[in-house]
Amino acid sequence: MATTITFSPALFWFFVFFFSFLSLQTISQPDRAHHMRTVCNNESSHFTEYSSFYLNRRSTLASLQTRSSVRPPIYLSVTKGTGPDTVFAMYLCRGDITKTTCSICVRTATSEIKESCTYQKEGFIFYEECMVRYSDTSFSGLLEGPKFNVILHSPKNFSSTIRFGQTLSRKMDEFITRTVSTTSWPKPYFVQDKERLTESGSSYTLDTVVQCRPDLDPSNCDAC
Repeated sequence: MATTITFSPALFWFFVFFFSFLSLQTISQPDRAHHMRTVCNNESSHFTEYSSFYLNRRSTLASLQTRSSVRPPIYLSVTKGTGPDTVFAMYLCRGDITKTTCSICVRTATSEIKESCTYQKEGFIFYEECMVRYSDTSFSGLLEGPKFNVILHSPKNFSSTIRFGQTLSRKMDEFITRTVSTTSWPKPYFVQDKERLTESGSSYTLDTVVQCRPDLDPSNCDAC
C-alpha cells in the first residue's frame, strides 16, 4: 500500500511542518538524517559570494547548527543583518525524536542547504526528522512556501483500502482539533498517537504524528 505525505513550510514540521507518518522507521532514533527534498527558490533574488547577504546567511545557519547542539529546542528562529541583506532562518524538529537526533538533523540540513542553494536568497530543506529554511523576507506566522508529495510504501497490505482511508480520515480530523488546542511548550502544536486496529480480519498499528510550526496562531495551524 502506498501512502502520500504532503510537506509544506507551513506544515510539519517546516513552516508549518506537517507530518502524518504510518509506522515510519524514524520513530526509532537514527544516527543520520533521512533527506526528503530540497527546494531552492530560483524565482527569488540571488546574491554573490562574500556579499553581505552571503555572510549573514552563513552566520544564521551556523547559529542554528551550534544552538541545536548546545541546548536544542524543538524550534528555533534566527535573524541576522539589516535592510536588503537581512536573513531570516529557522529549524523545526519533529516532536517525537530525541534532542540528539534533532541536532544531527539540523547540522546535516544546514550544511546541505548551503551546498544545494548556492546563491538563491530563499531555500528549504526537508528531512524526515527536521526541516530548515532561510529567506530574505520574514515568514514568521505565514502560511506559504513550497508543497510536495512523498510516496511511502508500507510493507502491510490492507484487504480494504477504502476502510483504511476512512479510518485515517477520521484520525486526521480528530488530530487537527487536538493539535490546534495543544499550545504549551516545549512541544506546541504537536500530537502523537499509536492505536492498534483490527479491520477486515487483519490487525495493524497506526502511528500518527501531526505538528504545526510554533510561530503560527491557532487559526493558521488549523488552516495548515
